[in-house]
Amino acid sequence: MIYPAHLAVLYPYPEGGLRSPEFILAFLLLSSISVTFFLWRKKHPFLLIGWAWFVGMLVPMIGIVQVGSHSRADRYTYLPQIGLYIAATWGAIELVAKRPRGREMLVAAAALIITAIGARPR
Repeated sequence: MIYPAHLAVLYPYPEGGLRSPEFILAFLLLSSISVTFFLWRKKHPFLLIGWAWFVGMLVPMIGIVQVGSHSRADRYTYLPQIGLYIAATWGAIELVAKRPRGREMLVAAAALIITAIGARPR
């Protein structure tokens, strides 16, 4: 999402299937974030909306739904990332909304991020 590197056109299925510890850890992380955002839905509804978008849009890419002979398709990750951008944008707005000069802080942070991304070596 931030720095896409080491991407491939085709990801073959791993030999021997999925590794259990990685699967369990990923499932626990996904579940804990989902439950946390669900519990926070009254105070911070944008977190649940952004997370639901992210998780829902990952389905075609993570191999649960078979599309071709590859195990996953990272070339479509820009679609689920929209959900994370929704959550991050609304979160940043809420974070600085009541602070003096909060808007200026957001503008400065955005300018710094854009400059850093534009200046990175290719």
